[in-house]
Amino acid sequence: MEQSIEIIAANIRLLRKEARLTVEELSEKTGITVDRINEIESGKANIYTREYMLLCPILHINEDDLVERDLCKERKEALDRMNKTHNKGDFSWYYGDKKIVLFYLIGLILCLLSGIVVYSYYKFTGYLELLSKAVEELGEEPSILLDSIALKVGYLSYALQGAALPCSIMIIIEIYKRTSLKLAWWHIAIMFSLSSVIFAIGYIACIPYVFYCLYQIIIKRGRARVK
Repeated sequence: MEQSIEIIAANIRLLRKEARLTVEELSEKTGITVDRINEIESGKANIYTREYMLLCPILHINEDDLVERDLCKERKEALDRMNKTHNKGDFSWYYGDKKIVLFYLIGLILCLLSGIVVYSYYKFTGYLELLSKAVEELGEEPSILLDSIALKVGYLSYALQGAALPCSIMIIIEIYKRTSLKLAWWHIAIMFSLSSVIFAIGYIACIPYVFYCLYQIIIKRGRARVK
């Protein structure tokens, strides 16, 4: 049964907003003028078949659904049903889980902060410059560390070393989360025995891990999948 023109207009307005399109952008994609789209969305004008054919593909809906369903009412009823469950965790794929976002935000902050602190310490103390001068005073050949590019690489290496520890810890926690393993004392013993290997993994993975945290925070936003 075809809905009233007001409901159809509300459907079009809702779908346009869900597609994150302005009236101007929808006009550009469909070839329908801005004034005409405003008339359609206000419910003050009948919609021609040609306009349905232009709008439906852009709004990702077929014409029958657009004219027969009350999408605003459906959205509201679905939201009410979810709220009545008192368990929004079941809908984390849609809402996003703040705990997941917080976890990756903490990992991101720890990695960046540790790297910045270590970098600042060695930079402001002039550690590498002092080391180069000490080598020269011993009568050795001028150290390559005096080269400005090499100095920057050296300080970057120290920054990565600073970020390696929190990165490796966060990666271990991530593994335990994804595999549902329970921490046992012998796990800790193995980690201590392989601490140099774990630190090396953290050193190599810290930059990719920072971008992974940004992806989880900005793109996925705690959802189980990207919409």
